[in-house]
Amino acid sequence: MAEAVGCIIAVAPGRMRNVWYPGHKAAYMTKSQLKDLGDVVTERDVMFGKEEEQEGKVDEEQMVDVQMKLLPPARATEIMTAVIPPEIIFYRTPIAVQEQEASPESPKLLRTPDIKTLLQPSRPKAIKIYGSVSTVDISDSVKAILAQHEEGVRIVLGPEDVSIAEVSEDDSGVEPGRIKALGNFAVDVSVKGGEAIRRTVTVKAQEDSETESQE
Repeated sequence: MAEAVGCIIAVAPGRMRNVWYPGHKAAYMTKSQLKDLGDVVTERDVMFGKEEEQEGKVDEEQMVDVQMKLLPPARATEIMTAVIPPEIIFYRTPIAVQEQEASPESPKLLRTPDIKTLLQPSRPKAIKIYGSVSTVDISDSVKAILAQHEEGVRIVLGPEDVSIAEVSEDDSGVEPGRIKALGNFAVDVSVKGGEAIRRTVTVKAQEDSETESQE
């Protein structure tokens, strides 16, 4: 029931609840007002005031449904071990390195390297890339692989579940949470409560992707 310009009219419960009442176009009749009117046939909106309660029940049911579909950590680890390939390949554009010409020095200033310097193994300099391969990229790639498995699609995986095993402060091209160079890098993938599995992330030059697609 609603009151409008001195009139009392019957309104469909849904329209009153969802349109008229929220828009302040009508108001519900109180018990005292109905008593003063005498014998008037009214229809009670049984859902009034219960919307939040119903929404809470729906959210709770959805949460229970999701929890029932999640796999135990041991089973999730078993599937990841079987499904995720040993090597996950990414393609990035390398940064061109221009060789700088050595500045001319006087022969008197040239020094002969000592024996310790000569005996140190030379480490190849990392070829840096534009952008990076982050743990987000790796987790997205792994999730795409798992989505093709009947049970793997039920595994919840995020960037926080991926860690790059070799992180150093030198010029290796590896930073916390991201790879910034070409090469092979060990990563660990795990679900909460499960054991980590190690895989290799290979970052190749973008032109290698074009060459492989033509073969």
